[in-house]
Amino acid sequence: LYDPRLLRQIATAPFGTSRGLKAFALVDSTPATMQYASMARARHNKYWTRVAFADGDRGRAIRCGTRLGAFDGVVAGEVYASSPVIFDWLATLFRSSLSASLSDAAAALADRGELGRIRIPRTSTRRILWLPKSPTQ
Repeated sequence: LYDPRLLRQIATAPFGTSRGLKAFALVDSTPATMQYASMARARHNKYWTRVAFADGDRGRAIRCGTRLGAFDGVVAGEVYASSPVIFDWLATLFRSSLSASLSDAAAALADRGELGRIRIPRTSTRRILWLPKSPTQ
């Protein structure tokens, strides 16, 4: 579930001024989310795609995946805006594994420095703007 304002933000991703970025992830770096993602038990890690950003360009992801030890944010429920290149990455990944995911394609883009972020605004901890997939599913 998403606050419509978040979906509007990702839908208007700045591709025209993107400095070579091919896709954008909706990223939550709010303190509450960071704390929860840091403490999530290992069995729940597959539900939290973590993102690390470049030191010189905090809008560019350099690593993305569920197994990152150090990270700067969490992809909010696997929401991305992308150019068609993401389908090329998915096709490549599916050739080697039928369990490839959108998160895996985003990780490939991050490895190449082509994944940007759309930041979830820092708001009151009482205002929930998105709900992740339940770890019990």
